[in-house]
Amino acid sequence: MAAFVAFAVGCSAAPGSEVQIAEGSAEFSQSNLVVKLDANPTTGYEWTFQIDGSAVQPDGDEFVPASDGAQPKTGEGGVHTFNFKADGSGEATLTFTYARSWEASDSDKSVVLHATVENGAFTQVEEQA
Repeated sequence: MAAFVAFAVGCSAAPGSEVQIAEGSAEFSQSNLVVKLDANPTTGYEWTFQIDGSAVQPDGDEFVPASDGAQPKTGEGGVHTFNFKADGSGEATLTFTYARSWEASDSDKSVVLHATVENGAFTQVEEQA
């Protein structure tokens, strides 16, 4: 029964851990959360996010191409990295959507993370099913 409950809730981890999520990974320790999502902006798709709750604040993002070269190759994918800071105590839900801004579609990819913060530090991050 416990295994079923853990599966139904999603993947979660303790502070200082990495959580494998559907489209990448999430790493957190103390006041920092780093979410890395596979992306290819040359297709017109991009990751956007919304935060529901005040315990997590955005702290920048960047796209890093898969190649090690100075110039990204045309059509090349990579990783879009989002940085967040813990703020106070509480819970927040982060919803990431991979879509083209000019198209409305029900089939866009999404990743939903639930974060728990206590005294300015992440205590748990889990992917919601």
